[in-house]
Amino acid sequence: MTTVGSGGLRDDVRRIIVSDIFRPLHNKGEWKVLVVDELAQKIINSCLKLTELLDNGITLIENIRAEDGSGGRKVRGRQPLAYLDAVYFLRPSPENLEIIRKDFGEARDDYKNRLYKTGHIFFTEMISDEDLTSLAKSDAAPFIKTVKEVNVAFLPLEERVFSLDNRTDP
Repeated sequence: MTTVGSGGLRDDVRRIIVSDIFRPLHNKGEWKVLVVDELAQKIINSCLKLTELLDNGITLIENIRAEDGSGGRKVRGRQPLAYLDAVYFLRPSPENLEIIRKDFGEARDDYKNRLYKTGHIFFTEMISDEDLTSLAKSDAAPFIKTVKEVNVAFLPLEERVFSLDNRTDP
């Protein structure tokens, strides 16, 4: 676990994301897809530069809701990239968990029903025991290699200012 320093909230959250999420998964020459929800996208945009994502093996950022156009917005669907691992960074909401299960389809040994090769899931806050058990018993379970709570469910705005971004997802 990363310790927080005196560089301000943005720097602390950046260090946590890089050292607890990206660095342990990064193998030189391997690329991954980062799948985020709205809050995680704001956190990433607030704390990290594109070059930091690239340096840590992230080649593409996708919104988890892109396939259904949630929120009344027209959004293109996510393309299947069954040869890449996905790093999910998001809230443990029932909607997000259901989409993760669908991302890996019903077939356990066949790439054609999956969007990604494997998944590494990092939640911005605590997941309930019930939801974790449900995910562990799903058809997606064999493809999920990491599940971790990072506990950064706030938006760092300045050195000592943050927002809880308490809007409810549509």
